[in-house]
Amino acid sequence: MDSKQLSKQEYTTRINRVMDYIRLNLDKSFDLATLASVASFSPYHFHRIFTAMVGETPNNFVSRIKLEKAAQLLHNNPKASVSEVAFTCGFVNVSSFSRAFKGYFGLTTTEFRNQDKAIYIKNGVRYSKDCKAVSKIGKNIQQVNEQFCSVEFNKIIIMDTKIEIKRMPELNLIYCRHTGDFKKIGQAYEKLFSWAIPRELVNQNTKTVTVYQDDPAITSIDKVRQDACIIVDGNVKVDGEIGKLNMPSCRVL
Repeated sequence: MDSKQLSKQEYTTRINRVMDYIRLNLDKSFDLATLASVASFSPYHFHRIFTAMVGETPNNFVSRIKLEKAAQLLHNNPKASVSEVAFTCGFVNVSSFSRAFKGYFGLTTTEFRNQDKAIYIKNGVRYSKDCKAVSKIGKNIQQVNEQFCSVEFNKIIIMDTKIEIKRMPELNLIYCRHTGDFKKIGQAYEKLFSWAIPRELVNQNTKTVTVYQDDPAITSIDKVRQDACIIVDGNVKVDGEIGKLNMPSCRVL
């Protein structure tokens, strides 16, 4: 492996470390110096490298992640007040949160909460369970594919599925992060197994887990982060594009 590839892997590791730090401290405010310190870069180099690799500045990334997390909470926690959501996502007051939310989604928090959540996405259009187009970020009007609604969507809704809610134990994971098209998550798994097999971390009992860091019903598909993971025992030393992730016990579908 040449020095250029090593540099890219090292940069990926540091940027993922920053993303994980933001996720775990979403209720806090972040400045450039703090995030640069997490990545072990000077502020100038961190801003340049982060922007080049992620496609948005650190400030824009933090703002987007906070607002999209707030949107998830508004939909998934109907009993939570707007102020609770705002403070959970690191906003200093409700008024600044409300202005930022409407500026980003094109809807007030009340309008967003009353809107059906998207359950299926096709050709960039988000559809609710009633086959209504759900607004994209910053856009309230979408063209609905009527043929899709009358044929394909009905098949999805009426298909015989059994949904179970289970409590998962705490999971100790190592991951390789993929951002974008769901169909390409296999590339991340290939990298993960190529790293893990020589280190004897894979056997016949190894289990894989895909962790979605973003909600595709809210986040643009090209920015949805998915972690291809395997469950490991103990404290595994990671390097390159491979990171560590601890999932606390929780209820899942």
